[in-house]
Amino acid sequence: MLDKNSRVNRGLVDEIMNKSMERGIYIDLGEASKLYNEIKQEQDEIYNNLIKEIPVEWQGINLNSVKQLHDLFTNYFHLDRYAKTKQNKTGYSYNAETLQQIYEKTGNMFSKYLINYRELGALLKKLEEITSFTDKDSRIHPQYTYGDTWRLTYKQPALSNVSDRIRGIIKAEKGYKIIKADYKAQEVYIMINYLGIDKLKRVFEEYNDFYTGMVRELLGVDLKPEYRNNIKTAWLAGVYGSKLDNLGSCDEEKKLIKNVKDKIENIKEIREFRESIKNEIDRGNRVITSYFNSSREIPSWETNVYRLYNIAFNNVFQITGSDILYFALENVYNLFKQMDLSFDDIHIYFTIHDEIVYYAKEDVIDTYLIDKIKNAMILDIKGWSRIQVKIDII
Repeated sequence: MLDKNSRVNRGLVDEIMNKSMERGIYIDLGEASKLYNEIKQEQDEIYNNLIKEIPVEWQGINLNSVKQLHDLFTNYFHLDRYAKTKQNKTGYSYNAETLQQIYEKTGNMFSKYLINYRELGALLKKLEEITSFTDKDSRIHPQYTYGDTWRLTYKQPALSNVSDRIRGIIKAEKGYKIIKADYKAQEVYIMINYLGIDKLKRVFEEYNDFYTGMVRELLGVDLKPEYRNNIKTAWLAGVYGSKLDNLGSCDEEKKLIKNVKDKIENIKEIREFRESIKNEIDRGNRVITSYFNSSREIPSWETNVYRLYNIAFNNVFQITGSDILYFALENVYNLFKQMDLSFDDIHIYFTIHDEIVYYAKEDVIDTYLIDKIKNAMILDIKGWSRIQVKIDII
């Protein structure tokens, strides 16, 4: 059983990751090429739609130039007022957030198309980056490091920000399968158990979906599936003190969102912990410590004190999540040894956020192994409820 005195074995984590990255991650280059062509075609179609929204004299615009975009939005669309940056009162920004605001407030389709065009361009660049690092066996061997919250991150190529659409090029070779094991609502789970919010701790064991159970426990009503995503937003807004501007598609949903946010804002444990974090920062303490005593300094570059409070508050749970992931790595590593499974039979492929990915021979995968992996990842933390782990085989 784990408790506050348990410590992560980072030496073992390094041993696992070094061996896994040496073996490498297989990339289906044929699938990558096919996907690249599909995305490029979509981007070309978006570009054609985008160009139709502006007159001929503007159609040579460099879409990556802030100056040229500002000229367009100022002199043709007359919408430059939306592009004022908060950090610099004399500067302008045409990032995704600004463009989305322009679209929502004015219906300007050029803004919408430009967002889509850039998103597809980012996917193309990521495909190019990943495939450029493949070796003669179509494998990549990323360098791993620990991020600001002790999460594993990768470079050459970067994998931490790979979208679901692109992850399909990470395949298993013939005779093997990929096993994806993902913690469900891990950040929320950690927050509730770390802070000891007893009325919500049992939700993780009694309900298949946290947000459904949370609404039932806090308000005594059933959550309609179509409201779930906005209730998730309401949870975050309540925890972090954010505003919710007219969120919801109908009066019933809007009322539910407001009630959920109000309930969360008044949870004593969250309110008191946020205040304690604020007091620590105000006293000059910039070191954030997890439940298991792993620590990191909060960013020195952040000057906005209110954002700093939120970063510090959030990082406590993020660092704790990293610890939990590494305890799980140790558990499954020992499990495979106990089951006399070799590295070639099954090994940890890589991790992304709250997910551990395994690479296994088809003939070793069965219900017994999957159940063992799931139980090894759930962990047994003193006083905590049990988290749910979702496993897929691809």
